[in-house]
Amino acid sequence: MRRTELVLLVLAASVTLLITRRVRYDVVGLITMLSLILLGLVNPERALENFGSTSVLLLVALMIVSGFLSESGLLEVLGEFVTSRVRSEKVAVGLILVATAFISGFVSDVALTLSFLPLVVYISSKLGRARSKYLIPLSYSAILGVGTR
Repeated sequence: MRRTELVLLVLAASVTLLITRRVRYDVVGLITMLSLILLGLVNPERALENFGSTSVLLLVALMIVSGFLSESGLLEVLGEFVTSRVRSEKVAVGLILVATAFISGFVSDVALTLSFLPLVVYISSKLGRARSKYLIPLSYSAILGVGTR
């Protein structure tokens, strides 16, 4: 088989695994990377060079912090506080978006969105609404945030 055909085969297998959701997406990523290395399509140094990137390390650290906040119950307490004090769904979402817009002036947009993600997911499930209704405005609010950078 030619290189192009092998790459397309690995890509098709990865997409199939992602669509079927039988294997977690992080495991699919590792399988894909290992397949490309073992087939000689990518050398190991090239495949691993981005893991040392500051951006990747920051996102991994934020995912760990975000997971910790979710598991600790702190986000549930904060989400419960917001949903119990504010009766209007629009006001609750507005508060989160304003806070996100303000904080994004001092913190990376991606990092902020990642940090607020579990809180927004909790509030959307508490209010019985689709997550996308809140997550998309959250990301826009982080991008359009105020402040100096």
